[in-house]
Amino acid sequence: MKLKTLVHRRIRKYFYRAFRFHPFVERMVNFLGNAQAVSLPEINLEVPIEPGDVIIDGGANIGDITSRFAATKAEIYAFEPNPLAFRLLSSRFRGNGRVHCINKGVMDEDCKLTLYIPKARGSADSIDVSVAATFFGKNGKSESELVQADCVDIGQFINSLGSRVKLLKLDIEGAECKVLNSLIDRGVIHKVDLVIVETHEKQMPDLAPEVDALRKRLRDENLETKVCLDWI
Repeated sequence: MKLKTLVHRRIRKYFYRAFRFHPFVERMVNFLGNAQAVSLPEINLEVPIEPGDVIIDGGANIGDITSRFAATKAEIYAFEPNPLAFRLLSSRFRGNGRVHCINKGVMDEDCKLTLYIPKARGSADSIDVSVAATFFGKNGKSESELVQADCVDIGQFINSLGSRVKLLKLDIEGAECKVLNSLIDRGVIHKVDLVIVETHEKQMPDLAPEVDALRKRLRDENLETKVCLDWI
């Protein structure tokens, strides 16, 4: 890629982010939207939302999906362990009292884990690659920045809310089977109306047997309508 083209792209990206991620812009977008449903065209689904419904965004990154949730009148808990992504996430929703940004990963227990954050390459920057941060260091330490991150027991967190969860989104880079099996084992899954999950067996082939076993478990326990594993 020519240097001039690369510079232009980075300048455009910088100004877009400075505008779109500004708290005032986010508040205006949400105010004007005032949505009564969360639109999920990626899986051809709309989820009706009532004021005060609870939504949990596990693996919120910089908040693009959180922004859709925030366009409703729901109470939102957005978890993100990556320090860089969390800074943008928390800044973006600063002043929105319904969006609670929490600098923790989502796991099946309260713990501290090593987060592997890929190093930026080529035309990408550290924000672009932040979506691939994982607690499973498949790329080797030499290709990643290592950060110690706190994790929350999401089942215990849901129990502590004292209310049903309308929607739980899990995009947690390889930990989804572990977390979902724990929610099912402990019966917490029945406190959630809908779970949408991104599985990562294509990026991490070692996960394929776990994902296959989870799909079978969902079928066997009649949870397929409650848990959607086809999120992007």
